[in-house]
This record gives sequence, C-alpha cells and structure tokens, in this order.
Amino acid sequence: MIPIVTLFEKGKLLQTTESKELIPGREISRIHLVDLLDVARATGSHRDPSWLDTINSLGNEMDDTIADAMGKQTLVDMLDLAQKKNRKKPWRQEPAIFISLTRTDPQHIPPRKS
Repeated sequence: MIPIVTLFEKGKLLQTTESKELIPGREISRIHLVDLLDVARATGSHRDPSWLDTINSLGNEMDDTIADAMGKQTLVDMLDLAQKKNRKKPWRQEPAIFISLTRTDPQHIPPRKS
C-alpha cells in the first residue's frame, strides 16, 4: 500500500496530514479518473518493461480506449453518478446473518419491521 500512496502523493492526487491521515491532494473536482488510473497502474503497467512493438501497440490501444471511455470525468463526476444510481434503487434492509457458537450452519435473521 505504501508504494501506491507514495505514487499518489507524487502525482499530487493524495497527501498525508501531520496526523498521518490521507486526504485528496487537490480539489476532487480537478482529479480526473484517468489520472487516478494512470498512477494506480504505474506499479504493474505494460509501460515499464521493454516489450515487442506488437505488445506495446496493444497496450497503447488499451490506454487510449480507457482514456476515451473516461473522458474528462472527475472524481466528483463519479461520486455524483454513484449517488444518482443509489437513489434510483429502493432501500431495502438485508437480513442479518447470525453465526451460532453451537451450530455449524449460519442462521438468517429477518429484518426488523418497524
């Protein structure tokens, strides 16, 4: 986790406070999803080693496709979309699962009716 946090800090996408908390490195409306993906993939990307031209070409096509799909979407855009999708779904409490110390099979407890 530390190498990725360090990369996000170098990319100005994340910063660590004096109390060792992680916070966005800049206003989240200016953090593009493509930037997050680029930094996250930097540790295991096809770009690091030297590959055959065919593989490099395929990797570049994949990067272009991902960049096109994400466009200029920011972190705020993604959070707004997630919030809108969650509003459309009716809220439903799932039954709790209780694990008995004397039985081996999980016991389902229906949600409370208030």
